[in-house]
Amino acid sequence: MKQIDSYYYFRLGLNLYEKVTTPVREKYGLSYMEFVVLLFLANNEKYKKASDIVEILGIAKSHVSATVNTLVEKGLIQRKIDKDDKRSSILEINDSAKEIIEEGRKAQKEYHDLVFGSLSDDELKELGRLQKIIENNIKENL
Repeated sequence: MKQIDSYYYFRLGLNLYEKVTTPVREKYGLSYMEFVVLLFLANNEKYKKASDIVEILGIAKSHVSATVNTLVEKGLIQRKIDKDDKRSSILEINDSAKEIIEEGRKAQKEYHDLVFGSLSDDELKELGRLQKIIENNIKENL
């Protein structure tokens, strides 16, 4: 069996995601990283800290910090002091970002449909099962 070049598929997927989200990013003057951070916060409400973004998305702390600063400057998000940890801040999305998020989610759905749209329900279930196995293998070996 020929070995699958996982990195190739990963990059291919990222390239398509960048292509599909470009119209939204250009319309609102967002960099790729600003779009990623904003949509991450919108789609993952339980994660509200820059440290969550660093940990889950694997983006360098310096890049996340700079991106958060830019999103704050643009008025799309705001920082609030964490009541439980005064050294930390909670990131909240402002109402001014709602239209961007709505269009961003449409672009994400388009990406999902392009990548997975030709798979049957059974194939999607099997893919989910296999992804879970792969995830567990990775976590066990980290």
